[in-house]
Amino acid sequence: GYEFTDIKRNTRHSSDSIARYLKEFSRVAALHNEGYNINQIRVITEHSERLVREYQGLYERYKEEEDCNQRLGEILNRYAGKKF
Repeated sequence: GYEFTDIKRNTRHSSDSIARYLKEFSRVAALHNEGYNINQIRVITEHSERLVREYQGLYERYKEEEDCNQRLGEILNRYAGKKF
């Protein structure tokens, strides 16, 4: 994975925007991992179905990659047992 500063430089998005993307990806990934369906996640997060599907797709794509496993685990642990 890229460092936060690399993402900021490559995307030219603000630090606040990148932090928000990561937070929302984390919420969707955690809900998906807990077995919530797309419609439930959409309602809980107040995101579009398209965005929820995009985040789920990223999670599914990278969860099996060895380089990403640890970071995804950290993300999921952050939300374990929390109410969304």
